[in-house]
Amino acid sequence: MHDQHKTFSRAARVVSALVVGGALAAEAGAAAWTRAEGTSLFSVPMVYSTADESFNEDGDRVDRLKFEIMEVVPTYEYGVTDELTFGLQPRYLSVEEETAEGDTVSNEGLAEAEVYVRKNLWRKDDAAFSTQFGLKVPIDPQEDHRVPLGRDQVDAEVNLMYGNRHRGESATFFYNVDVGYRKRFEEPDDQASLGAFAGVSVSKWTFLATADSTVGLDSPRFSSDEVLTAGRSFTRHKAGVALSYRLGDSFSVGANASRTWAGESVGAADYVGVSAFALW
Repeated sequence: MHDQHKTFSRAARVVSALVVGGALAAEAGAAAWTRAEGTSLFSVPMVYSTADESFNEDGDRVDRLKFEIMEVVPTYEYGVTDELTFGLQPRYLSVEEETAEGDTVSNEGLAEAEVYVRKNLWRKDDAAFSTQFGLKVPIDPQEDHRVPLGRDQVDAEVNLMYGNRHRGESATFFYNVDVGYRKRFEEPDDQASLGAFAGVSVSKWTFLATADSTVGLDSPRFSSDEVLTAGRSFTRHKAGVALSYRLGDSFSVGANASRTWAGESVGAADYVGVSAFALW
C-alpha cells in the first residue's frame, strides 16, 4: 500500500506539472491531482493575445479596434498534505488598444492575484476527484484607466475536478474535466465554467489538447460592451493545443496556442504562449 501511495504521488506530481506548466494554468484550468506533501511546483507562463474582431451580444463575429495583451501569471503550488494543495497566482498585464482617433492607448501592471486550495476527495490508482476553492484579490486594477487591468473587487470560485491517466507500453494517456462556478460580488454577473484537457506523454514529450467555456449568467446582457481586461459579464468558448518537453527530472519548458472560437460580448482573440516550470 505504501509503494502504491508513492507511485500515485509521483504520478500526480508529473501530470500536475505538465498541466500547469505545459498547458498553462490559464488555458487548461485546474487539475484534479493534489501535490505530494512537502513538494512544490513553480511555473512562469507568458501568453500573448491579440484580436481585431469580437463576438457581439448576439454571438455574431464583427470588426473591432485591435487590442493586444501580454499576460504573465507566475504560479506557485505547495503540498500542505498529500490531500491538500495551496496555490498562488499573481497576474501581470501589459495592454495596448487602438482608439477611434487612430492612436494607441496602453497600460501595464500587477492587476490581481488568485489564491486557492485544492482538496482531494477521492482517489484510486492514477484517478483523482477533487474540489478547489479560490479567491481573486485585486492588487492594482486601475479601473478608472481608459484601458483597465481588472476590476476592484473580490471574486470567489469553487470547482469540481476529475482526472485520470492510463499507462501504455510506450506512452501514457491522461485527461481531466473541470466544472466551476464563480461568484462575483459586485456589478458583473456570476459565471459558470466547463473545462477539459486530454493528452499523451511519449518519452520526454507531452502533447495536449484543451477546451474551456465560460458562460456569463447575466440577464440582461451588458449591451455591446465586450471583455478586454476588466472582466465584465461574458460568454467565451476557447480551444487550444500545447506541447512540453522535459529537460530533466524537475524542469520542463512548454508552448501553447489557442483561439476564441465563439462567444458573446467578448473579443475574438488568438493566443500564443511559452512557459517554464520546475518541481522540487
